[in-house]
Amino acid sequence: MCWGSRRTAATGDDFRRTVREPTTFVLCAQRVCLHRIANPRSVAAHSILQLRCESEMIVVASSGLNIPPDLVKDCEIAETPNSITIDGQSYDVRGFGSLEEAIALLKRSKAPPHMLGSSAPQYVSLFGALSSRARAILVVTGTRKFLGTYHAAIAAARTTQGIRKSLQIKVLDSGLIELGAGLIALYCAAAARSRPDDDLALIYDAGQALSGAATQLCAPATRTAMEWSKGADLPRMVLSQGDPRIPIIGMKEGDFQLVGMRDPGRPLADEILALLLPRYPRNTALWVAISYCECREAAQELLASLRRYYDIRYAMVCSMTIAGYLLVGSGGIGLCVAPIGAAKLPAKLPESR
Repeated sequence: MCWGSRRTAATGDDFRRTVREPTTFVLCAQRVCLHRIANPRSVAAHSILQLRCESEMIVVASSGLNIPPDLVKDCEIAETPNSITIDGQSYDVRGFGSLEEAIALLKRSKAPPHMLGSSAPQYVSLFGALSSRARAILVVTGTRKFLGTYHAAIAAARTTQGIRKSLQIKVLDSGLIELGAGLIALYCAAAARSRPDDDLALIYDAGQALSGAATQLCAPATRTAMEWSKGADLPRMVLSQGDPRIPIIGMKEGDFQLVGMRDPGRPLADEILALLLPRYPRNTALWVAISYCECREAAQELLASLRRYYDIRYAMVCSMTIAGYLLVGSGGIGLCVAPIGAAKLPAKLPESR
């Protein structure tokens, strides 16, 4: 595939067409390459083009990782779709105009929704499309214990490599969810772009080390909000205990863990800091990702509190995915912090516009 079309080939509307029409995508790419090779400087241009294509490493992430669209584009991350089934109707989560639109649909639903991760055929289609310009692909997924995205990517990698034996593919289970896994994907993409000649295994190991050092917390605003957590077993379990306090949920070995209980009158930032400070001493340099559900101001306040205690080198704040809402409900906040000292490879994370 030609170098000039790399920004649009695997993101946004063009990628959505890729999933449905992989053959058309590849043929179109070949036509562009043939046009460029026919240029008067064909021999030199073709050699450079081939060299750059063969040396490219691409990071793949699903839309469930909640990476803002501008960062998906800027980091040239190839994105696969997640979907949600509501009352028997399937929706691509990227098709909602806003989280509020999805919530309104959920509140009218008659049955619990069902989340679906990216499928093996979708990964096979994408790997085939990317193989014309990539020597290596790193897939970053949310924890393998939810959905089935990790296992789908593993199956698709085996299928693809059985046909394209020179294509390297590794699948990294971040052990995190939503924007936490998205932060790891962003780091891997930034590291791959700044060190294009590095081996795929080095980028994989660096991403794995960072995800292992990260902490992810999910905090509902109220117990009432959690009652809307259709399909989330841990919130239902916590609610059934009758404790009037509000739970804080963390991730351990890729699974939910109850890490704290907050009194309704206590500021969320105080509880979050009480959980973080034993692991990350004051002034530790951190990368931070915060997602929120209909409470942007509360998310900004949490970030401001973190800045008073830590050296925040990078911060990303954005609205939750529908899956995040199903866990913590309206007013909930998700947080992931990753210590820069755990990053084996240096990388500059891009700022969201």
